[in-house]
Amino acid sequence: MSFVERGDRQPGATPSDRPSVNVARWQLNEERAARRAAADAVLMTLAESILRNSAYQDDSWESLTLVAVLADTESQFGYVYDREGGWAARVPQGFEVLDKMIELRSVMSVPGKPDWKTCLLQIKRADMSLKVDFEYDDVDRWQVTPQNLREKVEELRPR
Repeated sequence: MSFVERGDRQPGATPSDRPSVNVARWQLNEERAARRAAADAVLMTLAESILRNSAYQDDSWESLTLVAVLADTESQFGYVYDREGGWAARVPQGFEVLDKMIELRSVMSVPGKPDWKTCLLQIKRADMSLKVDFEYDDVDRWQVTPQNLREKVEELRPR
C-alpha cells in the first residue's frame, strides 16, 4: 500500500523512492485523527456536563448558548431561550463545565499554532443538536455589553 498522493510522484519515481515523506504524511494524518477523536470525546462529556448541571434542570428552556472565554482570564456566560422568544442569562453552577472547556482547548491544541480564545456552544433541546464555534483572534467576538445587549443576545440565539 502506498501513501503517496497523486501529485507527489516524480516522473519515473516509485513509492519506495520517498518513504520518509510517505510515512511523515501518514503519521501527521494519524496525529490529526487522534487529536480530533480526543476533542470529540471531550466535547461530548462537556455537553453532558452542561445538560446535567443544576442550572439547566428546569423545563422552561428550548435552547441554550454558552460562551467560554479562555484568554487572560477564564470566564463563561450564557443564555437560555424559551419557545415564546424570551431569554434569561444563565451559567452553569460550579466549575465542572469551565474545566471541561479548558480540557477541550488543551486536546485541540496544535504545537506551533495559537489556541482558540473563545468558544461558542449552542444546544437545542428538541433534537439535542450541538453547535460549536471557536474564535482564535477576536476575544470579544461574542462579548455582550450594555450597549449591544439586545442585539447580541439575539445573535447568540441558536438557529
